[in-house]
Amino acid sequence: MFPNVPPAILPFIQDPPLLKGESRQEYYDLLAALIAEIAPVDTVEWLLVIDYANCIWEIRHNRRSKTFLIDLQRTKDLNMMASLPYDECAEYLANSTTDPDFFRRYGTDARSMAATAFVKVAAKLELIDKSLERQQRRSDKIVEQLESRRELFAHRARRAAANAVYAQHEEQRRIESAIAIEPMNEVNEQQNVDVDTASIIPPSAAEANAPDSAGSSPNPSTTTSMKDKD
Repeated sequence: MFPNVPPAILPFIQDPPLLKGESRQEYYDLLAALIAEIAPVDTVEWLLVIDYANCIWEIRHNRRSKTFLIDLQRTKDLNMMASLPYDECAEYLANSTTDPDFFRRYGTDARSMAATAFVKVAAKLELIDKSLERQQRRSDKIVEQLESRRELFAHRARRAAANAVYAQHEEQRRIESAIAIEPMNEVNEQQNVDVDTASIIPPSAAEANAPDSAGSSPNPSTTTSMKDKD
């Protein structure tokens, strides 16, 4: 019936709030259009969409009821004037523009009968108007709830995206830092190797007997050894 409907939502769709004689298919067409437009993403949104469809359906029903009450009162008035069956009165009212002479015989016309009928049922129409106002406020509230949820979702999505970008930036910075540090480590390791090599190789005799930078004499033991050889 409807694609991707959560199992918990099916009972609310399978038993719509319809009066006898109201078209189930028309209700489903309305609901399908709202689902396609709003695209609910979770159970709460599905319930809000169904509630919104019910509001629209009831608003439509109440508006039709206003028209029905006026037409019913016109039929009653014509029945009283012409002493005709209700079916014939309804047919005359439906064809009032094609047979205006019929109403003239009773000193009236279709427009006057409609105005008279409106006055007679004004109290009932006022009750319907109050119900329409409540239903309209309710439908507006549902739209606000949907917008609020979508705005909250959008805020969360933007925050998640910002966190992802920040994490990616930090990862890139860490990689770049590691790349920059690696050559410095190689230089330090090479310097350590040179120092270790220098400490292992013994100095030559000339280097050992050469005066140091402070002008000190060669090692006496080394001089004595040389004289003995001579």
